[in-house]
Amino acid sequence: MNIKPIKKSYINISGNIYDPDFINLAIINDDCLAFDQRTRFLSKEKKDFLNAQEIAAYSDVIYISEHNGNFSLICDVSVDDYLNRKIITHELILPDTVQGMLSNVKLYNAEAAPVLLLSESKINFKKYLSDLEHDSVNVDSYILHIFTGESANIIHKDLKKIPKLTVADGHHRLYTSSLLGRKSTVFSCIVQTEDANIHPINRILPNVPIEHFERADKFIKSQFKCVETSEPITKGQLRITYREHSYVVNLIDLESDAFWNNDVYRLNTQILSQAFGIFDTSLLDYYICPDQCQKNFQHNKDAVLIEMAPITMEEFLFITNREAVMPPKSTAFSPKFPSFLIFKKYSD
Repeated sequence: MNIKPIKKSYINISGNIYDPDFINLAIINDDCLAFDQRTRFLSKEKKDFLNAQEIAAYSDVIYISEHNGNFSLICDVSVDDYLNRKIITHELILPDTVQGMLSNVKLYNAEAAPVLLLSESKINFKKYLSDLEHDSVNVDSYILHIFTGESANIIHKDLKKIPKLTVADGHHRLYTSSLLGRKSTVFSCIVQTEDANIHPINRILPNVPIEHFERADKFIKSQFKCVETSEPITKGQLRITYREHSYVVNLIDLESDAFWNNDVYRLNTQILSQAFGIFDTSLLDYYICPDQCQKNFQHNKDAVLIEMAPITMEEFLFITNREAVMPPKSTAFSPKFPSFLIFKKYSD
């Protein structure tokens, strides 16, 4: 595995911490943030606020992040490793998403959020911290350990022994990078598999008329085993709630391998398409945070809430080791590194 120091990077030392999905790209000029009129999804006030945040430059650096007792490696990973299948993907790529990313990459010159990669191989973070010379910066609850020079080279050489990495988050960013000849590396956060957690991604179908739901409800109850229970759902089940009505659906096992019994695949093919007539899953709203999901669901009386069970790590590894592919929005991993805390500059 070709895990490299980042040639030109920055730390946001303002003390502000942002959600991992806040911003993926940024503009940095003369070692300062420089959002301009090209960034249309931010107000002028927000751009001025972000541009005023102080960033510190570092060259040829590998970071070890320490947060709540968890460690991760912030670095560059070679695009060639992705093309040569040393970086294993597990979710389908959506062409429209890639097209949008390709257009955005040309407008910006720095990445503001790394892709999340999992390593089944052991990374001895504590040994690097105790044995190698480095500096450290505290930003809110994060400690960023900064390895440059020979220390970064030692980590770079040591981690060549890792045979593969698995994508947890950032499939579209990886694929987009692979299409750009001027980007030979991918800004990455590497976490050990044993330290990662997988969460369910719940769905909301907004604005479903009651007559539409009644037709779907009749079909589901005629084709699937359904039970009214408040017990936690497990693999092969999902919970459907509409207004005050809630029940658990037992999905149908398919005569195939474990991949085809993936719950999201079965939801899409057995429930959404057949019962609700939905073939475009972009019509759904997706939630990892249960509280936010419930809040939005309660504000739309005609919404259908579909709650999923998380895939197990064992099932995830079984699928990825076979290099099978799951539908989009099959997995959500934590911990994810914050957006806008470390930047990688990819062009001048």
